[in-house]
Amino acid sequence: MQIGASVIGGCPYKDKNPQEYSKQIFDLAEKYDIPVDFHLDFDLNPKNSSIPILVQETFNLNCEVRVGIGHVTNLSAKQPQSR
Repeated sequence: MQIGASVIGGCPYKDKNPQEYSKQIFDLAEKYDIPVDFHLDFDLNPKNSSIPILVQETFNLNCEVRVGIGHVTNLSAKQPQSR
């Protein structure tokens, strides 16, 4: 960040502790007032999603419009829910 990066990103699913990893990324984003971009859930197990963790942390920091996610391939394996 100190040499001019304007966004921070990460892949929580590649870390041993995705929740702590995500928190560290959000902490840096807050410190430097920059957006975040996560690559998430690159598998086919919808029960293993990191989205709830990121949603909660986003709301905790009030930075809803500054968070992007990509891949999220496990959404393609999620069963539709009835209304």
